[in-house]
Amino acid sequence: MSKTLNLKAKSSLMLLLLAIGVGFVGIMPQSFADHSEVLVVPTQGSGAPGCEEVQYGCYIPGTATVDLGGVVIFSNTDSAAHTFSAGTADDGPTGEFDTSMVMAGQSYEWTADVVGEIDYFCMVHPWMTGLLVVEEAAAEEPEPTSLGDDWSAIKKSLSNGEKSDNIDDALAYVKDARSTYNNSFKHAAIDVDVESNTLIETAFDDVEDNHNSGDTGMAKLNRQVIDKTIYKIAFMKMENAVDSNDSANFIKWYSVLEKKFKVPTKDYESNGWIAELKSDSSVLDSNGSAILNEMLTIFELKTVEELEEAVAALAEGDVSSAKKFTYEGLYYYRTLHPSIEATLGTDSASELLHEMEEAIEITMGNSTPSEMKSEIEHIAAEVELLIREYQGGDTSDVGLALSGIKDRLHLVEEEYEEAVADGQIVDQGEYDETVVFLTKATSIFESVKPSLMELSESDTNSLADNLSEMDSIVSSIGKTSEISILVGKSLNNVASLQNFSGGAVEVDIFQYFDEIERLLNEAKTQYRDGNTQLAFDLVSEAYLDNYEFVEGPLGEVDHDLMEKIEHDMREELRSMIKSNVSADEVDAQIDGILIDLAAAKQVVPEFGTIAIMILVTAIIGSVLFARKSNLAFPRI
Repeated sequence: MSKTLNLKAKSSLMLLLLAIGVGFVGIMPQSFADHSEVLVVPTQGSGAPGCEEVQYGCYIPGTATVDLGGVVIFSNTDSAAHTFSAGTADDGPTGEFDTSMVMAGQSYEWTADVVGEIDYFCMVHPWMTGLLVVEEAAAEEPEPTSLGDDWSAIKKSLSNGEKSDNIDDALAYVKDARSTYNNSFKHAAIDVDVESNTLIETAFDDVEDNHNSGDTGMAKLNRQVIDKTIYKIAFMKMENAVDSNDSANFIKWYSVLEKKFKVPTKDYESNGWIAELKSDSSVLDSNGSAILNEMLTIFELKTVEELEEAVAALAEGDVSSAKKFTYEGLYYYRTLHPSIEATLGTDSASELLHEMEEAIEITMGNSTPSEMKSEIEHIAAEVELLIREYQGGDTSDVGLALSGIKDRLHLVEEEYEEAVADGQIVDQGEYDETVVFLTKATSIFESVKPSLMELSESDTNSLADNLSEMDSIVSSIGKTSEISILVGKSLNNVASLQNFSGGAVEVDIFQYFDEIERLLNEAKTQYRDGNTQLAFDLVSEAYLDNYEFVEGPLGEVDHDLMEKIEHDMREELRSMIKSNVSADEVDAQIDGILIDLAAAKQVVPEFGTIAIMILVTAIIGSVLFARKSNLAFPRI
């Protein structure tokens, strides 16, 4: 191979500017798309052993690709002198090129004229090795990495540092991760949220200090800061892309969340929206906001989820894991915070942020695990309440319970799918989380089961059976498909119960008949037990909040029967209860009304077989709960 070595002694100032233009030392320089020119620099500090252990090695890039006839610029941006010599330390120079000593602030160019691979090294520091790949100009480009890949590389490097046997290796991994951050995310962070960049830069410094002091535990916690703050940067860049209708940038930054949350493998609507967007960039204005909202939903779940996992860890006395979960919770929440503030106002958002920060302080304190657990449970209840308010859902005790059950069922399905394969646990952590969420869903259900029975016995019993069956499947490491089916059935039950407890829903008229019968039978029991006022309230509820929705359809087919039931329930029965007649007389009156109701159920279909649907206005639920003033529902 012939040599065309051109010496170009550059001034230190020019080289410094060149280094800054490619991201300075430790940042992978960018070659042109056609590889007509490539810049190679030594890793900073490579004059001492250790650089060979980092991701990119002692030269950046470790493997440089150049077109045939292209130019390689060897630029020494390090403080030590180096050579760029073709060959290896073991076999010596091969003669393709040899820069001799390149002092700090100098650069050399070499023009490639033969296709092939060329190993090179530094003769002064033989552990420094690199590879040049000379290829035809028309050679196919390798698949480019995404920002999601860059995020993953940062996470992996930091994790490898935590596993390293010595400080030098650990610091080398941290340095590598910081380089990737600087190259891929720093500019974006400064652009959209300077605070996020400050958090990440500080966390990198703290990780280095943690390794130097031997505190791997804190290094892991600071990794959470870096890892999850990048999500916020990505999300904010996606928001900006929607505002500017920039579909390419939207997809570019979406890759971070896609990678993290494994979106393509999950049943997210965003999969379809993204596919549509990739084929037609013009649809960003119609589906961009929907994708953002679905991603925010994930952060809502994660905010609540991490606190719950912290509680579960503390129940086992595992303070270390609880610290990790509270850190994760706070930095998941930071992505959600601006939307919370826009929806609920600054005060509520600040309160939620304070609660998440306080959770960390508690787990970092000196209290016993039991004391920590009690405090985190209180915080989790307050956080979940604020999240429900943000979602615009029902924040009554039953409303919160149903939303809590729904969210945890989603997590059960998601975690179990990751945890189990072919009847075996493949991820113990995900399996443990499945158990936590299923246990919590069941606990919430049991706490409000009596009230749910008042809304719909069939849905409540079905939900109870489904939860029990899921527990059996999880315990026996059953099929993930069976869990998915049961979760789907359970979510239908929850949706039905939510419709009964609030909002507007069309419901079959016979549900009102069933509710009247239940209320009247309960009134009999309460009156016989001496609870006269409660019996009166039950009868009033049966008439005012249920029978009035039946009167219309019944009157169309049997007006006399409609009026008889109305008179017997509204006038006679309530008067008898107020007059404190005997329990036997009340029982007889109610039994007569029940017989008439049974007859009404038989004649109503003659009118309503086509489509008799009644609009529910949540009266059923609200009155039921109001009168049960002696019931206290636990916060979740």
